[in-house]
This record gives sequence, structure tokens and C-alpha cells, in this order.
Amino acid sequence: MPIPHFLALASRSEAHDTRGTAWIRVDCVAPAPSMRRTRVASALCQHEPRHSRARRALHHGLIALSAALIADTGLALDTPAAAFDASAVFVHTTGAVDRTIAWEFTVNQTLEITAIGVFDRGAPSPEPGLGAPHEVVIWDLAANVVASATVPVGTAAPKIDGYRYASVAPVTLVAGQSYLVAAFWPQTPFDHIPDVVSSGVPVVFHPDVTFVQSWVELFGFTFPTIPVASEFAAAGVNFLIAGELGTNHCLATPNSSGQPAAISASGSTSLAANDLALAAQPVPAGQNGIFFYGPTQAQLPFGNGFQCVTGQLVRLDVVTAVGDLLAFDVDYATLPPQVPITAGSTWNFQAWFRDPAAGGANFNLSDGLELAFVP
Repeated sequence: MPIPHFLALASRSEAHDTRGTAWIRVDCVAPAPSMRRTRVASALCQHEPRHSRARRALHHGLIALSAALIADTGLALDTPAAAFDASAVFVHTTGAVDRTIAWEFTVNQTLEITAIGVFDRGAPSPEPGLGAPHEVVIWDLAANVVASATVPVGTAAPKIDGYRYASVAPVTLVAGQSYLVAAFWPQTPFDHIPDVVSSGVPVVFHPDVTFVQSWVELFGFTFPTIPVASEFAAAGVNFLIAGELGTNHCLATPNSSGQPAAISASGSTSLAANDLALAAQPVPAGQNGIFFYGPTQAQLPFGNGFQCVTGQLVRLDVVTAVGDLLAFDVDYATLPPQVPITAGSTWNFQAWFRDPAAGGANFNLSDGLELAFVP
């Protein structure tokens, strides 16, 4: 089925048919350049209340404040999967053997992971950093490696809220699936492991992550098989969840995947950075689709869903869904000059995709996403 007429542009030259977590403290250390999606607002260097409900409220307040602080930069803010009051926790200072520590979690909403990290107590002063490098990994429950990296020795890795992180190529974790995030903890030199259980310090998890249990394996770094009935591992190893850009609007209807497709963006809306990435999920696996944008928000019945964007529309290159993910990296240099994206402008984006299995019009759309662009 051809792409609907309303997505065709005024001139042929404009058509492209090729491609409650709690933050106790934020250490004011700029992320390494390789972690391009990790942004830390130095103004957030403060301590949190001790009570879990207050921590949860503060977490959401900090996210809102962070968004306000970085709004004029067009950046997305990455957030930790787990957090606790590091100032009130006991630590283990020696280990009998090398070990793998891990915690299992279920994803409540499809997430993108940008970094994996390990706890660094940061004492005595001056801060020594990590005594040993730590291999880190995310496994699925079949022991397949989803993402892996090594957090280097010392202070080379950026420290965010008590953890030193190694960046990973952004990877998507699917809603409803379970995973393990793990780290290798060598016996010598032994870096401190926080003991949240003995300390009575609760761990609070990101709303999109449900903790299942901790795991451990002795004598090396391997997929763990020994269950631990506590949250201790969640205090030792952590990961960053990519922040999302923009504001969603309009409605999406369920497609043949059984769910509506949600559009999201990562990277930034900085024209100079040119790192905006669009995604829509879940869409019918292997089907073609496009992202398009325009100036005006709407909610008009169209196909099997709704058209959420109207006005002079610009369609981006045709892409094919990988699994149930439709993705596109925007390159401002290739956009049609007749409808440019400029600093200070606001545009609304939507995804259109084929859906023959659903019948009806044989196509559907995501919801809409409003993005404001900066220099």
C-alpha cells in the first residue's frame, strides 16, 4: 500500500524515500564525552530526606527541576534505576573471594539503557576512586548478553549519585521482560560494597523498573545462580535509563501487536549537536513506516488510528521496523530547505506504519510528540 497522500509533500524535492527512585546526592562531575546522553545538573548537589515516601517525592521533584534547568539546552536527562541514602549505609570492606553480584528486574515500560555502573563510596578524602576495574553486564534470563562494558579503575569514569558508570551503546529493554544487571567484584583490591540490609536503608527503584531479587555467584564473573532474598545487589550495581525529550499528545490506538505505538525521542534537540533520534514502539514487526513532522497538533480519525499532526508536513525517510521498533536518526542537513527546523521553533512529530495484519485501512499511527529546538 502506498504512503498516504496527506504525507506527500508539496514538491518532490521534499520527499525522502530512502532510510519512586530517590536521588540522595548528585556528585557535580561532568560525564565523559562518550556518554553523550547523560546530563547532570550541577545545581542538584543536595541531600535527600530519609523517609522513603519523601525520597520518592523528591525523586520526581528533582526530575522536574532537572528538566527545567536543562530545558534551554534541549537535553534529555538520564536517571538511575535504583538509589539509596549512601550517607547512612554500612559497607563491606573485604571479600573472601571474587564474586558476581546481580539483581533481577522486570521492565514495566520499554526503556533505553545508556550506561551501567558500580558503587564507589568516595572515601577517604581525597576521593581515590575504584581500586579495581569492574566488568558490568545486562543479561536476559537466558544468559544472553544484552549490554556490557567495563568501569575503569580510579576516577576516570563519571560519578553520578554514588556510582561510577561506563557507557554502553544505547540498548532497548522490552516492557514485560525480565533482566539481570551484574558486576564483577574482585577480591583484591576489594572495593566497598554497600550493605543496605544490615543498615536498614531502603532502596527505591525507578517507576519503570520492578525489583525481583538479588543474585550472587562466587569465584569469577559469570551468570549467577545463587538467589539472595534482599535488595543488597541493587546497591552495588546500577544502570542509567535514558531520559525522554518532548511532550506527548493525542492518542494512539492498538495495532496488530496488541498495543498502541508510542513515539519517543532521545539525544537532544540541539541543532549543533545533531543527535536527535526518534523511535516508535510497539509496531508490527518488520513493517515499513516513516516519521513525519508539522507545526500543528490535532486528533483526526485516520486509517486505523489518528492523525496527530497537521499543517505543512515533512516526511522523513522510509524505515523498516526491527522487531517491533521503528527508529530513525534525524540529520538536519538532509531536511528539505523549504520547511527548515530552526532554533526557537517547535515541531510535532508522529510515526506512520503499515499494518496489514490489522485489516481495515492496513496502516496505523503512533501518538504525537512536541519538540522545541535550540541552537
